[in-house]
Amino acid sequence: MDAKGIEELKTKADALEAKINEVEAKNKSLEEQAQKVVAAGNAVVGNKTGSDEQKALRFFGKKSAAELMNVNVGDSRFKHVPDSVKATVLQLKEAMDISRWVSQCFYGAQKDSSEKAGNVGEKIYDSYFAKNELVPRLKAFDTSTDSSWVPTIMASSFIEEFELDRVVASMFRRVDMPSNPYDWPIQDSTTTGRIIGENAQISDAKFDTDKLTFSATKLGEHYKLTEEMNEDSAPAIMAAARQEVVDACARAIEQAILNGDTAATHQDSDVTAADDARKSWDGLRKFAIAKSALGLFVDGGNSAITDILLRNLRGALGKHGMNPRALAWIAGPQIINQLLLLDQVVTIDKFGPAATVVRGSLGNIFGIPIISSEFVREDLNATGVYDGVTTDRTCMHVVDLRRWYMGIRRPIRVRVMQDLADYDRWLLAAYTRQDFRGVLEKKDETSTAMLYNLALS
Repeated sequence: MDAKGIEELKTKADALEAKINEVEAKNKSLEEQAQKVVAAGNAVVGNKTGSDEQKALRFFGKKSAAELMNVNVGDSRFKHVPDSVKATVLQLKEAMDISRWVSQCFYGAQKDSSEKAGNVGEKIYDSYFAKNELVPRLKAFDTSTDSSWVPTIMASSFIEEFELDRVVASMFRRVDMPSNPYDWPIQDSTTTGRIIGENAQISDAKFDTDKLTFSATKLGEHYKLTEEMNEDSAPAIMAAARQEVVDACARAIEQAILNGDTAATHQDSDVTAADDARKSWDGLRKFAIAKSALGLFVDGGNSAITDILLRNLRGALGKHGMNPRALAWIAGPQIINQLLLLDQVVTIDKFGPAATVVRGSLGNIFGIPIISSEFVREDLNATGVYDGVTTDRTCMHVVDLRRWYMGIRRPIRVRVMQDLADYDRWLLAAYTRQDFRGVLEKKDETSTAMLYNLALS
């Protein structure tokens, strides 16, 4: 390469370095701003600036309570917000949601139409529930009982953060889907620098790219609420039904992540119904079985969990098992109880202040957090599937969270509406459209593995 070419490369290198420095400076500035927000949120409560309302507005960067009601407190952008502040906002949202629905069902408030809210007005405060739940929360929030602050969108959109109650789904990176299907570009190979002789020209190289295609599956649940519910019982039933339809969707998502299989004949013989959520997409167990040739399907030998089995399982991930902060164990109740008995985690000298004898619960092992899910099946056979014959085995997963994604076309939302005229009742339903995808399905990489044939005791 001639002197001119070398000079051009130096100029480009200097420009690239300047851009990198600029990005690092911006990241540092954002971190400093976040620290200032956290510090400001810790102001002493006892004056207006330290009220629940003002703290929440500062933490979430909003100007009014109406704007705050539209915030998804579970968004990763708000990791710095204390759980107590998030809980306060969620409680106010729930009280407003239920008061709104009761006012529409029983007090003549205008109904929601499509994605636009009706004019609830002062009727939102007429019910027994609102007077005893919503109004006190508003006063504690230092917000006046003036309906002008109530957001002019459907209350149903407040529900999306409730999907985070199920830990498994919330572990994975969220990809918002602007269309369905939606292609998400990925890098599926890397390059390695090479030796270059003095004044020699280097041949070009490039890394390969691919894409994940998300195709959302619609999941939902609904309940019928009779008109005969009296005023006092209606809010309690409405609150319970509201939470149940949301939880039903969250359960379906977690079931599909762990036990999903889209094959015509499901891997588990008891999954036969066409509308079973476990047919939404291929889950972690399905992928581990399908990639058994890569060593991702580790036999537990019909024994209880041991530290050696855990090491073997992590080792199956290869390079994807190197960073414990990027990994998670996923196990059911029986394996969680077995983990509590391992010498490596129950003593202070071996596990430090996070030992189970100190905390009463298991947080991580080998630096990897342990996630418990009731939907890890504990009725499997020796090959890791359900056959209805041998039902005394279970499994355990380890996953590289950086390589799996939740595609969100529509978050969990709740709707309430009056049924047809010849049915004297109301309908309450929750819907969501999501998909679960991993880079593993595109490349023979080892980003998830599973221990199967584990004894329940």
